[in-house]
Amino acid sequence: MKTYAKFWLLIFVLGITFTSCQKDDTTADLDDQITSGEVDDYSNHKRTCGHDHHMEALMANPEFRAKHEAKLEKLTKELYYVESRSGCTTPKVIPVAIHFQNINNASIACLRTLAQQQVDILNADFGGTNSDISTWNNTASSYYPDVENGEACLRFCIADKNHPSGFGLNNGDPAVTLNKTTGDNNPQWSGYLNFYVRPNTGYLGYAPLGGSGNGDGVVIDAAAFGTGNGCGQVSADAPYNLGRTVTHELGHYLLLDHIWGNGCNSDDEVADTPDQASDYSGCPNFSSTSCGSRDLHMNYMDYTNDACMYMFSAGQIDRVEAYVNSSLSNLTNNAANKCSDAGSSTGTGGGTGGGGTTNSCEITAITSNVTNISATQARINWNAIPNAVAHKLRYRKSGTTAWTEILTTQNTYLLTGLSAASTYQYQLRTQCPIGWTPYNSTATFITLTGGTTSSCIKPTTSSVTNITTNSAKVGWNAVPSAIQYRIRYRRAGTTSWTVKNSPTNSIVLTGLQAGKNYQYQLRTKCPAGWTGFTSNENFTTTNSGGGTNGCNGVDVRVKVKLDYYGSETTWEVINENYNTVATGGPYQDNQEGAVKTKDLCLPEGCYTLYIDDAYGDGICCDYGNGFLKIISAGQVIGESDGYFGYYDVIDFCVDEEGARVTDQRKDTKAAKPLKTMSE
Repeated sequence: MKTYAKFWLLIFVLGITFTSCQKDDTTADLDDQITSGEVDDYSNHKRTCGHDHHMEALMANPEFRAKHEAKLEKLTKELYYVESRSGCTTPKVIPVAIHFQNINNASIACLRTLAQQQVDILNADFGGTNSDISTWNNTASSYYPDVENGEACLRFCIADKNHPSGFGLNNGDPAVTLNKTTGDNNPQWSGYLNFYVRPNTGYLGYAPLGGSGNGDGVVIDAAAFGTGNGCGQVSADAPYNLGRTVTHELGHYLLLDHIWGNGCNSDDEVADTPDQASDYSGCPNFSSTSCGSRDLHMNYMDYTNDACMYMFSAGQIDRVEAYVNSSLSNLTNNAANKCSDAGSSTGTGGGTGGGGTTNSCEITAITSNVTNISATQARINWNAIPNAVAHKLRYRKSGTTAWTEILTTQNTYLLTGLSAASTYQYQLRTQCPIGWTPYNSTATFITLTGGTTSSCIKPTTSSVTNITTNSAKVGWNAVPSAIQYRIRYRRAGTTSWTVKNSPTNSIVLTGLQAGKNYQYQLRTKCPAGWTGFTSNENFTTTNSGGGTNGCNGVDVRVKVKLDYYGSETTWEVINENYNTVATGGPYQDNQEGAVKTKDLCLPEGCYTLYIDDAYGDGICCDYGNGFLKIISAGQVIGESDGYFGYYDVIDFCVDEEGARVTDQRKDTKAAKPLKTMSE
């Protein structure tokens, strides 16, 4: 009978979920990954994350599920308009509070220092300024030509004013509490990104897939928080002692799934992360593959050791920023009220009082660049700040703790006596008439191996060859000292860029549309950072014909994940004249989790997609977690979560701007009697 089959299938899945997430898992590490000439020799000890189990419990609440689905819909719309930035000058600020729970005999001063160290790690990891990003730039990136590292335009600050009452905090104190909270949610701390740190959680950490900022937060085991010697019970254990557990769990809170998703052909909803069969532990080598591609195991959303995860992809950061924009404005809007240094980073304020003399100095953000880099020196330049009294520049070699400080009234300074082929960090602050601003975010540069200054510039010439209906090869002049290159391209008349990195001075662009005019721009990553983009260059793909695969319309992919009863599932797309243009299903039973895709080339116009379940119980969530997605230009533009009765209907349009959903409706899922297999 279908009743018994579905019951035992559910028990089997729950059993796997429970046993795979225990903290005592000692699955053997894979081959060690060699980084910077050293081989990791940590003991067998696999990372654990309670994210899946936590989300399973949360999604059982219909109210939470409805809110979660609404957030995903908002994210889809926000992602559709995401466009690559050439740089980040005004990061959005997110106020942070850290709550230590069930900690005995701890020094609050020590915990405050440890909390700030952890937040510094988060800022570096999400901003792409972590010192070990050099392993990606100098070595790993060459193995992944279609992946670029992401650099979030976000900054996390520990709140230091206007604290909730009843927690013993005064204005000026960092929002760090000791044994003042319990659990993983406290409504008094709404408007903050909360970290709840306590011993013996059962996992290294857990967080919801997409937080709300309404008192919820990230839970971290006391043995995985921060770095260094720690503070008594709060002390990170190797190999999870570099603060990356918090980076991983915060990724979940900002709507990033594990990079392997649910295995091959069922991804993490990020276009530029390769499919991956399962998680990695330890420090794998760069040759590790699955699902027909090289696995991105150094990503923060895998399970590798802290020392062997060091990057987010650009697509993951686009998703993070889109989620912050669409669902966490309650945090970013609260920053100026909670963080005393938020104004200098967000650019908010105004400067209307007193002729603007002191306000303009306080709120004008410092932006900088590095020039004249050699093996032993580099010049730091920054913008003039209105009414500034002086500036303070501090710098240090990456991996060290002591800063060298320079006080100057100029907005440029030549650093000398540097070490060759080394990464340096620096920060700037301004002395205004009413006092010092906080230091700005950490920036980096790399000295050269020789004694000459850098001639690393953006490409000066380029050409396009091997043009077909759907591809073209772009080449450009090689630039001395270039680390890598970046190209962004788009169809003329559209606004969204597609971005790719290349370790060499050429790249083949694929997936283009026939007979279309394209624009592209180039930039160089130098030891001092990225150059600006070049001006627009153009090329036109050939028209389709003669048996080619070019698409004269818009490429759209329909992706369906099945539940156990695929024979009940069908879908079709009809055009404005009610003609059927594509269909799928019915599929075979006993394929739970299988993903079916069909690629369509749709002429400009509007369409309706119907997904139907013959038995009226949808494709989620009784007998599997099925769904349907409509994908165009690598982005999910519409989806059914599978939680419907007989049908879910999605209206969408395609034109020169791409594809977009205009409406969606479905019938309500109702309780259905279970039937026998013979019915």
